[in-house]
Amino acid sequence: TERVQREMRVATEKIRELEDLQVMALGIAHEIRNPLASIRGCVQELGRIAPAGGREQKFMDIICRESGRLDRIIEDFLRYARPDRAALVPTEFVSVVDEAVVLLRQHEDLQGRSIHWNPIDARYVIRGSRDHLVQLFLNLGIIALQATDPQSGEISIRVVSPSLTKGENGDQVVVEWEDNGVGISAAVRDKLFMPFFSKKEHGRGLGLSLVARVVKEHGGNIDLRSESGDGAVFLVDFPIASAREEQKENDVELTARNRE
Repeated sequence: TERVQREMRVATEKIRELEDLQVMALGIAHEIRNPLASIRGCVQELGRIAPAGGREQKFMDIICRESGRLDRIIEDFLRYARPDRAALVPTEFVSVVDEAVVLLRQHEDLQGRSIHWNPIDARYVIRGSRDHLVQLFLNLGIIALQATDPQSGEISIRVVSPSLTKGENGDQVVVEWEDNGVGISAAVRDKLFMPFFSKKEHGRGLGLSLVARVVKEHGGNIDLRSESGDGAVFLVDFPIASAREEQKENDVELTARNRE
């Protein structure tokens, strides 16, 4: 009908406008990074000739620190607006989580916090990008670190057997990231995965939205259990790869070993 055609034309026009805005935003982000890098470079040079411990040095340190934060905000925006879509291949799940935990133990925010992780002796293969999955779990770990006390914070990571988590599309492997931090209220939970939403004063608000995007691209789901003041548990599940895909992953690994 004429009404439907008119609504379709309006919807198509809105999509085009959004695409134009995305292109413009990406262009602006790139253009901001160039002078920002120049500013940081000049300030760092001035810092080498400024009196040590003086007011000038302190101001220059602030400029460098804040310009670095701006650069990280732009980097997160570019990753969100134009993500690197890697090919999904058979990937051993527990070793991915283990790699993320190893990196998390070296993170600057760890301080006096404890990380509890005992890799299970089981082999679960999913279709995924190892690099993206490691970054996903590292982001969840960093978020947990920042939500807990530097001296008494505890983070527990567990992989749940697929035999206990059968979903609509077959067996699933689940990993739980639990912390004893400040918790998340119901009002905040509704906005938690929205881009640029953050509870932190200096938060960039893209960490969890990037996590949610990667989970979705891998055919998985992410859920949150939390109450304000009572810690939080992020649960991420992924479908187990078929037997044929698992055999393919085994063949690739065997070939790699034979070449060593």
